Amino acid sequence: MSEQMTVSPFGLELVKAFEGYFAKPYRCPAGVLTQGYGHTAAAGAPALGGVWSKDYASNVLAQTLERRYAAPVRKLLKRAP
Repeated sequence: MSEQMTVSPFGLELVKAFEGYFAKPYRCPAGVLTQGYGHTAAAGAPALGGVWSKDYASNVLAQTLERRYAAPVRKLLKRAP
């Protein structure tokens, strides 16, 4: 596969619209500590805390989506998208 599948800018904006942005950590309705655009400790590094800018939160979201979702799907593809 010459081109790697990635989450599109539209896909990132869609997730951001549903998640909402929170600069500081807060507890979601399920009681899970969350920050940025839906980032939790279960999603892995970076650690929660401090104040996240929108740019930083966007980068964390893009990296998390790539690592946890796009990469596993890419492994299952039989042909290039």
